[in-house]
Amino acid sequence: MKLLNRFRNEFRSQDSTKSAPETSIDQDIQKVVNELAQSILPSKDETIKPLLEVSLK
Repeated sequence: MKLLNRFRNEFRSQDSTKSAPETSIDQDIQKVVNELAQSILPSKDETIKPLLEVSLK
């Protein structure tokens, strides 16, 4: 989620006059990020999960 926020903030900083409501594109990006995280870290292996959470902060 923090990655998505950072991604959105970069676009906001380019044009600060517009507010960026959450769009279906944002939801698609979040879905892809979640799918990537799940493919990298199978839910069976909980030992690596905290490392991913730290690296995304």
